[in-house]
Amino acid sequence: FDILRPRSERRPRGASFWSAFLNGRLPAHDYKILLSIGVMLVSILAIALVLTATVDPPYVGWTIGMVLSVLLTSIIPAVEWFNSFELTGFMITCLCTSGGLIII
Repeated sequence: FDILRPRSERRPRGASFWSAFLNGRLPAHDYKILLSIGVMLVSILAIALVLTATVDPPYVGWTIGMVLSVLLTSIIPAVEWFNSFELTGFMITCLCTSGGLIII
């Protein structure tokens, strides 16, 4: 589906995601998604730290942070799947991370 995008939004052919990211060749939409994910992860960490510092059993804060992380890494691949109906490496990585967090 990359060919359907305007030329300014296409990734260079043969470039991996990370090489395109580091060279500034990703579409602006991809950078917004990465910024949003970073803000969500920092927010989850902040919530866990604040709850750990204020709640009586300190493990409650980290437990809530872990639950939020599992929900985040479970919901994002589902939304991406229903938008594209293609299995991507990002979806597999998120689902493996979610499974790893559940096992921990």
